[in-house]
Amino acid sequence: MMIPEDLSRNFTSYDEVLGTAARSFAAIRASTLCKQANSPMVWIPAERDRGSLSAEGLARFISLDNLTVVQPPNQKEALWSAEQALRSNALKLVVLEILEPYTLTQSRRLKLSLEASTTPVTLITILPAAGASMNSAAHTRWQIEPIPAQNE
Repeated sequence: MMIPEDLSRNFTSYDEVLGTAARSFAAIRASTLCKQANSPMVWIPAERDRGSLSAEGLARFISLDNLTVVQPPNQKEALWSAEQALRSNALKLVVLEILEPYTLTQSRRLKLSLEASTTPVTLITILPAAGASMNSAAHTRWQIEPIPAQNE
């Protein structure tokens, strides 16, 4: 898989991602931020998708020694976990997957937690569905879909 060298230049510190390739995007983004040793990250999978986060697949992009997977019981606790992870001042990346759209207040809380961090950290929120309509404090929102391979 080819990953552009300048991928990190194109993104801000709080990005929302939706689409069928959102997890792949997050893994590739992690590879640009967490490729060296001691670049810890937290991944908070959505409640229903906990078993589908593949260590073997992620290992193609990051060192699993840098990865902590947090499995809170519900979305409210997942949002709280992301806030705490952002405030820890110990991480390079927090990936938060959610099932339900969150409120503008919840999004602002995430942004404030991100801004309170003294270390550079990126938050990627993987949203439930394409076209999810909600207010957000995120800097950018990305629609990520795979494209068919070109036969040469």
